[in-house]
Amino acid sequence: MKLVRIYDLACTAIETVARLEESQSYAEYAPMDVIKYLMLAAVAILKIGRCHVRQSLNSERGKAAYFAVIRIARKATVEPADIAARTSTILTHLWNSKTIFKKEDGTFDSLSLRCGSRFAMSMTFDCLWWWRTEFAGHPNPYDGKSGNGTQQARNYAL
Repeated sequence: MKLVRIYDLACTAIETVARLEESQSYAEYAPMDVIKYLMLAAVAILKIGRCHVRQSLNSERGKAAYFAVIRIARKATVEPADIAARTSTILTHLWNSKTIFKKEDGTFDSLSLRCGSRFAMSMTFDCLWWWRTEFAGHPNPYDGKSGNGTQQARNYAL
């Protein structure tokens, strides 16, 4: 039930900012931290929405909230490659990915974290590495196969 609560809180946070955007064009002057926190909420929706509790979730609400973050990020964009622009692109790719959270054995595990050293933003960084691996062609430094001395990441649960 805690995962369902986190999912609902993420939706509520996004919906609050979306209302501010509609009524006050909030994206034009929102601090970039707001975009980062919205991305964290969107990632929570993505990860929880693809786990074992998905039948207990309001998936339409989650999808609407997730895409609201993409719209807000696009409105907050100042330059083609700024954080807001990249956020909208990355979130779009992650939503459409068929391999995100797929482990080497073919199973899916959306609740584990390969990168758990970023405190509150660990979920976001974990999804960014999924994106970098799938869409940008970068190797995952947390898979334990790298020859550069990186350690295999611990499997942190959400």
